[in-house]
Amino acid sequence: MYKRAILFICILYSTSISANNLLVNTQEWPPYQYFNGNKFEGSATRVVECVLKKMKLKYEIRVLPWKRAQEEVKLGKAHAFYSAGITDERNNYAIPTNKIANYRWYWYLKSTSSLNPNLKEFKEKAEVAAKIGTGPENFLIEQKYNIVASPKDVTYLFDMLEANRFDAFLSPFEAATEEIKKRNWNESKFKIFFHSENDLVFYFSKQFVANNKNAVKKFNSLIKECSK
Repeated sequence: MYKRAILFICILYSTSISANNLLVNTQEWPPYQYFNGNKFEGSATRVVECVLKKMKLKYEIRVLPWKRAQEEVKLGKAHAFYSAGITDERNNYAIPTNKIANYRWYWYLKSTSSLNPNLKEFKEKAEVAAKIGTGPENFLIEQKYNIVASPKDVTYLFDMLEANRFDAFLSPFEAATEEIKKRNWNESKFKIFFHSENDLVFYFSKQFVANNKNAVKKFNSLIKECSK
């Protein structure tokens, strides 16, 4: 069972949007959202909580495995999830807000690797990986890379790269950097290549937006104020 699957409930007793709680799913993913003791914080969490409080919207945040967090929104069991990159698959059942956090993707290879992700032959030769349920994984699948592993956490990506289970993995830079620091490694241990700059957003389910038509517009109008 996932540790601390239901994190906390934060209720504001007046609301201009809905009489029911907004059920928000997320994952533990430093530095965007993570446990600090019993407190849940992070760059994205601070923005999300600030915005929802200013919207005077009752809400509950739950920390779940990332794939399940999204699936519950897709199945109508939750109303929203964060932090997520924008993908066509997610857009089928949810509506993204404007950016709530920075999101840079980088390739990670062993320092001894002769491969270069910027060369055309990389896609043809390399066996690659990404965390399950993430934008990088969706990208690799859609672009028909030879993806051979999709572990549930970035820590396993590093473990599997060390064990030569694949040639490279694609990950958000911030999350991978946190893991490298945690292990007291030097970045010179790897070959690191920039891939792209992407937005991390908050996703409302289409069903919630249908019943609360101004929710996305109001959320977006408060992001800048809450990002200071």
